[in-house]
Amino acid sequence: MSEITLMGNGLDEGDTDSSHHSVKKAPIGIRLFQHIREQSSNGRRGFIDPFVNRYITSSHGVPLGGVGAGSIGRSYKGEFQLWQLFPRICEDKPVLSNQFSVFVSRTSGEKYSSVLFPASPHLVKENAVSGIGSWDWNLKSNKSTYHALYPRAWTVYEGTYIIKW
Repeated sequence: MSEITLMGNGLDEGDTDSSHHSVKKAPIGIRLFQHIREQSSNGRRGFIDPFVNRYITSSHGVPLGGVGAGSIGRSYKGEFQLWQLFPRICEDKPVLSNQFSVFVSRTSGEKYSSVLFPASPHLVKENAVSGIGSWDWNLKSNKSTYHALYPRAWTVYEGTYIIKW
């Protein structure tokens, strides 16, 4: 009898992922497909759907983390994106209400504020008294520099123009 060396991929040496292995994996694939079809017929999406493509763009930065409680990411542009609280439901676009802001109050009574978001969001300015339309979206993108060395990332804001209250 010859020796068999088990490879790290679970296949025997010289063996390939042949129809033998596909047959072993078929039941889970069939169950997953049936689950997705059932959820779709009820107007819902399956918990796991391998047929949905996730698009990765160059603006994704180092993830901020969140094991067990969802996840959140911050792009090199400074916006929060790719946040999710529930499995399968992920917000790919920046959410304007989830941005960092800075508020400075001097002892002289002067107050300054700015949203740390270097893009120019298109906001409805109808109700500028309250809501995100009243926030100070004045940070220029050339005044911030993103640094990342996984697993750490930080943004330096230089000469930030902050609105006086």
